[in-house]
Amino acid sequence: MHIMVSNSLDPRHREIAIIRIGYLCGSDYELSQHAWIGEMSGLSKAEVVNITEGPSAPGWSDLEALIIRAVDELKDSNIVSDETWQGLLAAGYSEQQMMDLVFTIGQYNMVSWALNSFGVQLDEGLESFLDQ
Repeated sequence: MHIMVSNSLDPRHREIAIIRIGYLCGSDYELSQHAWIGEMSGLSKAEVVNITEGPSAPGWSDLEALIIRAVDELKDSNIVSDETWQGLLAAGYSEQQMMDLVFTIGQYNMVSWALNSFGVQLDEGLESFLDQ
């Protein structure tokens, strides 16, 4: 519940991280569910698509690009680089926000593994993001 309810991240930033890790894990359930939640958190459909394109996709603020980069680094090398940490600090992220970012990414990486492994199907009425 901490990740979704009392997390120190702005909901938009939380959803950017969750959508990116869901995409990188190939979890249609996670990606589709959080594309919908992301829209309720202020992301446009075009921005959700841009998340799949990565940190260099057009339209991201410097901070949002750093969030996407942190997801990519954790997925690829299991560590956020010093350069990305320094960028997050320079953008005004607190130590608590940086910790919450890592835990959010890790939590949804694990959730994506479970959803994929258990073959969890999309909820009734939820469209597949991957099929759009």
